[in-house]
Amino acid sequence: MGHVALPWWRRLAQARTWPESTRWNLLFLTIISTLFFHKLFLHPTQLLWGYDVVAAHSANAHIQWRSFSEWGRFPLWDPTIFCGASTVGDQMQALFNPFQFVFWLTPSPVPFGYYLWLAVTLSAWGTFLFARRSGLDACAACFSSVIFAMSWKTAAHLFAGHVLLLSSALQLPWMLLVTEKLCQDKTFGSVCLVAFTITLVAFIGHVQMTYYNLLFTLGYLGLRSLHELRTKRILAVLRPASLFSLSLALFAVGSMAWWLPIVRQTLLLSARVQFADYDFATSSSVSPRDLIRMVWPFWDLPELNIHNWNQGFFWETAAYPGIMAVVLGPIAALSFRRTKGVGIWLALGGTAFLLAFGKYSPVYWLAHSLVPGFGLFRCPGRLLFYATFALAMLVGRWLSQKQDSQPPKFLTGYLLLWSFAVTVVLAVSDTVFLGSNRPWIPVFILIAATLAAFLWVRQRISFHGFRRVLLALLIGDLYMLWQPLILTLEPHRPFRTDPIARFLAERRVSEEFRVLDLTSLTSQHVAERHGLELVTGTHPGISTRYLELFERIWLERQRDLGGVLKIRTVQDVVCPTILDVLNARYLVTMKKLDAPDCTLVLWVNADGVILPRYVYRRDNALPRACLVARAVTPAPGPSVLDAICSANPREVCLVEDRPFDGTAAYQELPIERHSFSDITLRFSTADRGVVVISQSWHPDWRATDHGKPIEVRRVNHCLVGIPVAAGAHEIRIWYRPWDLYLGGVVSALTWGLVGSLLLITKQRRKH
Repeated sequence: MGHVALPWWRRLAQARTWPESTRWNLLFLTIISTLFFHKLFLHPTQLLWGYDVVAAHSANAHIQWRSFSEWGRFPLWDPTIFCGASTVGDQMQALFNPFQFVFWLTPSPVPFGYYLWLAVTLSAWGTFLFARRSGLDACAACFSSVIFAMSWKTAAHLFAGHVLLLSSALQLPWMLLVTEKLCQDKTFGSVCLVAFTITLVAFIGHVQMTYYNLLFTLGYLGLRSLHELRTKRILAVLRPASLFSLSLALFAVGSMAWWLPIVRQTLLLSARVQFADYDFATSSSVSPRDLIRMVWPFWDLPELNIHNWNQGFFWETAAYPGIMAVVLGPIAALSFRRTKGVGIWLALGGTAFLLAFGKYSPVYWLAHSLVPGFGLFRCPGRLLFYATFALAMLVGRWLSQKQDSQPPKFLTGYLLLWSFAVTVVLAVSDTVFLGSNRPWIPVFILIAATLAAFLWVRQRISFHGFRRVLLALLIGDLYMLWQPLILTLEPHRPFRTDPIARFLAERRVSEEFRVLDLTSLTSQHVAERHGLELVTGTHPGISTRYLELFERIWLERQRDLGGVLKIRTVQDVVCPTILDVLNARYLVTMKKLDAPDCTLVLWVNADGVILPRYVYRRDNALPRACLVARAVTPAPGPSVLDAICSANPREVCLVEDRPFDGTAAYQELPIERHSFSDITLRFSTADRGVVVISQSWHPDWRATDHGKPIEVRRVNHCLVGIPVAAGAHEIRIWYRPWDLYLGGVVSALTWGLVGSLLLITKQRRKH
């Protein structure tokens, strides 16, 4: 009888090999990640929806683009929020991200989608390469890559628009890869590679996830060293640890441009440390109820879209890695004693999982109390990234070592038991998914896996074919769950031109002012795209003094990092003098006002979509810069904050010490801008006085008068003041962050020296 060609699915099931070529597998993973982002590639001019992309990252990128396009200056200062705020040390600005230049070339938010696709793809590549170096075969390494890079945890944070968080968290495999290379090669080149990789991960992303990446990598190195003590001498084990310590020292010096501004600007000069208590650190902890979402991620969630994006902040506690990963994880864990390397991932994954429970776990309290810096960060649920990675490596290890083993006979019954349990969970779920009242996708996946396991146990298909089926089921499962969260839309939809913002932007052409929007509809990204400046905003490095001053405006104070957003009505304003000194000349409200110092200049009726909005001009608001007679200290007892509400800001400014007496007449001062952080004032005065600039005070402001350095003082608690004598003045004031310049020089010299040493070493080896 002639040879009968088998159908493709039979050939796939009975295949004995998986392509071992690294290039082929990386191409395969690229195709898979592109498939998951297919909506983006089918609509290349549309925005990949993510709330933080719209509300924060795009706004920051736009102000940076404006700094280059309008002034030709590097973006050091953001004038649109809080009377101005430093971009230096603000991780949300991502000034050192190597890909940031793309956003400096265009104000469009569209590139963010492709950047996120690249981050996911690189994560899959890194996981594959690390898995291969750890001893996994190619198919198992692909399985691990899909579990980690394309888990629902990643999709949930994509929906939230956490660009920088994903940039760092997803590149954990690359840090582990170079660490493993260091342990195996033990060369100076590997030391430099580890330091450079950690530096790059820090530059492109989120300080919290970089910190967690370092802790996880240190844990991996420590457990790996303990594991090798069984077969190697202690000196041989300590050598990789000492080389890694050298890498960390090189990273500390080489990344000074990144960490020095963060430590100084965000920790020492901002409000974050004051509010980083245990309650702050344990916000968005994983609860026992969230465990159900590890079986079905949409449990107790509404149908998600851009209109209810913030429902429950579900992304912080999301952890679904695919039902096949959940099912195979316990099997891999039970193989602990017989499988090399599983114990490391079991320990790391279990620790990360327990820490993710935050306030529900005593382990988190210990870490918060004992580990330096651990309590500065919030959202323990983000540690599920690391539990997912450990699970991916556990499952990959089991799939890799099983290829020469007999099929476990209990596997079919085990999968059937899981099918029954998941069926019970989904039967009581009221989640609506893809138009269906019963989301049975995990059950279908389990039934298909059970059938494949039965055929493997009966030796009708090979183990390689069984793994292919599981991989296909894993990809299909995660792909179906990704799609409700991968949304694309035309960029003009989230960035619609607001009539009030357009009206105020026209007035900005001829006058300097700030806006207080009691409706919260003029958000930060709306303001930045229209060239407006707000007295509110979102910013992790907001000055403590600014926050204290802003709180004094209101009847009730709310001390938290988001407190500046929780504003209410005009009736809550008890200190309008602060609004005056903040140059808040325009007020947006949903209610008509009857105030003698407010003039109605615009009324917008939104055709019933929202309540009408009113724009008032506050006649008492001070200009951006003015000259007052003197700087005075409060009477003994009250502080500057206590006294400012009763002071006349057109006559005096308040200081904490060293009062300055003068008799200059009040006058408004014209401003000549050279950039967002560089202005010039030209004026004359017959008497000495104090120039008050409604700009957030910062110790890095520098000033000259006709080229000669002059003193910049903090007045009115958090604004800029400059004492001047009688006569003609040409005052230039600019922002010069020494921490950025010092860190940049040290980092550049460090990597220049390292590159030279590596080049010299390479040349010597050739000769």
